[in-house]
Amino acid sequence: MHTHRSLPVLALACVASAAPCAMATVNIEKYRMALAEDGAAGSASLGITSKTGNVDFFETSLAGTGGFRESRHLLLAVVSGTYSAKRTGSDRLEDPAGSLLDSDARYANKLLGALRYNYGFSDRLAGELFTQLQYDQFLLLDLRSLGGVGARLTVLDGDKGNVHAGTGYMIEYESQDPDLVAEDPTTLAHRWTSYLSFAIEPIDGLTLSSTAYAQPRITDFADYRLLNESALSVGLGEHFSLGIAFTLRHDSDPVRLVDGEPPLVATDTSITNKISLEF
Repeated sequence: MHTHRSLPVLALACVASAAPCAMATVNIEKYRMALAEDGAAGSASLGITSKTGNVDFFETSLAGTGGFRESRHLLLAVVSGTYSAKRTGSDRLEDPAGSLLDSDARYANKLLGALRYNYGFSDRLAGELFTQLQYDQFLLLDLRSLGGVGARLTVLDGDKGNVHAGTGYMIEYESQDPDLVAEDPTTLAHRWTSYLSFAIEPIDGLTLSSTAYAQPRITDFADYRLLNESALSVGLGEHFSLGIAFTLRHDSDPVRLVDGEPPLVATDTSITNKISLEF
């Protein structure tokens, strides 16, 4: 695999087709790939879209990662956030003084931070400690915090690709919007978390990667969450690349809302096209 010891990235992203896909699970695997060798790596991305006319629209997204690998130790941090809003002609007629900063105009408003530490017991087996904090207005999450421990196995590590699997335990606390949720707004759950990921580079400049997570509740396996992220990237010279990514999130037991509020659906999907500049 072609790897970079230090990989700051400025990426301009364009969403091609998406519901506001609010991920309660973060895919850490795609960020770990930049830390295949000893040393530090980091990335930063910025996306801004603005439209005016029949529909006023604004979206901004920021993301940053940083990590360090030395011998058996690996530390990785991820932070991301998105704000999106729109107003139509009907909205302007109803409220001429309104703006894209009003709560009624928002359809994405979220922030996430994750931290992970790995210790390699051997070339193929590592232990993991991880924690995560999250806010997501449209999943009605005032706060989601979790921590856990697990094991990671390198199933295959070759010149053209790698396969990894992991499993572990996590404890999860969620506090949801008490004005909209028709049940106890706080929950504490114990979950079994597992993942399988791979990345292959069949030819130079072409990379295919995918990661799938499953997180059933230990006390009730009918309550589970699934996440899959798959991506295809094509290099355009030394510094540019084009990519497309698909994300699917499924929550078997979305929160139930008070009467009069539209229900949350169990499955979100998104497709993202991206052009990246590496330097």
